[in-house]
Amino acid sequence: MAAKTKIDEAVEWYRADSQLYEELALLVESVLKEMLKQKKVNYHSITHRAKTVERYKEKASNEKYQDPRSEITDMAGVRVITYIDSDAKKVEEIVKSLFKIIPEHSKDKTEELGTDRVGYRSIHCVCTLGEDRLALPENKKFTDRCFEIQIRTILQHAWAEFEHDRNYKFKGVLPDKLKRKLAVVAGSLELLDWNFESIANSIDEYTIAVHQRTEKGDLSTRITSASLKVYLGKKFKELLEKGLYPFLFDDAKIIRELSTVRIETLEQLDKAIPEDFVKVSIDCNCIETYLGLLRDIMIIFDAKSYFECAWQKSWNNLSPESVKLLKHYGVEIDDYIKTYNLVIVEYSPDYEMPDYEMPEYEPDFEPPEEEPPDYEPTDEEPES
Repeated sequence: MAAKTKIDEAVEWYRADSQLYEELALLVESVLKEMLKQKKVNYHSITHRAKTVERYKEKASNEKYQDPRSEITDMAGVRVITYIDSDAKKVEEIVKSLFKIIPEHSKDKTEELGTDRVGYRSIHCVCTLGEDRLALPENKKFTDRCFEIQIRTILQHAWAEFEHDRNYKFKGVLPDKLKRKLAVVAGSLELLDWNFESIANSIDEYTIAVHQRTEKGDLSTRITSASLKVYLGKKFKELLEKGLYPFLFDDAKIIRELSTVRIETLEQLDKAIPEDFVKVSIDCNCIETYLGLLRDIMIIFDAKSYFECAWQKSWNNLSPESVKLLKHYGVEIDDYIKTYNLVIVEYSPDYEMPDYEMPEYEPDFEPPEEEPPDYEPTDEEPES
């Protein structure tokens, strides 16, 4: 009876404070998102939730909890899903720098597996906001309130979700054969995680090598997303300072167009650019985007091949500045305008390009366009 009374008291306490934990979870998610953006850490999604009263009651009823109010620490939860494990580790370090960790409740489930077992892997950080944040008047209501941040890769998340939900298929202890199959799948996912990490590191190493070679003037590199951006940043530095928008919009498409007009290496691209191109672009006020300049360069290099083979009706607008630039280099652009029904469009001086930060020399990343829905998390590691 005493144990039941303690559970009932804990549930009533949480019922009264559940909205506060929802606010806390939202605050933590917001702070974490902002810092990950500042640190340029790649991630797939960040979601938050406050535990429902029903789920809290279910967990509080577990015999292992002698005092649910002090022992259950994940009423407010935030989950960060990354692409690779090294980014998960970066997120963990950021969490440690932002909040006060409660070590006795925080753990890396991978380390608990040791060297001879496979299964559930995730980093669990139980925290409070810390003294500095709690000193703010708007945060005082969160004093003595803790929250849990789960950090895992996409593949770790896939395993956790399957492991958590498999009981609807089979309740109780699994036969040895099925347990072995599950272990093999878990090991395969862990191996895939390692391989993705290795590929990501190789891409980083390649990008750095391309940057170093290009900086030294070695232009023998084939044109790829990485090599092209490094080259353009150096080649058009003066135009960038005057407002050139450093964006390709669609790397694959522009690289295909370059290849179609027989420009496949940085050296070939460099030779296709007239020596006075930067000066003339400034004189013509033709300072648009990487994409626009590259297309102007291809038209100057071989207008006939460009429009017959590479163009493929992928655009139809020309600015008056581009027309002036092309005519300067002897391109009969009026004929092409007539033949291909191109339109001269004068952009408003008030038009502003979308916000864009010049990429650093690292793999490209585009965050999801839409926020994922709030999650219902796995509260703890699944039981085997």
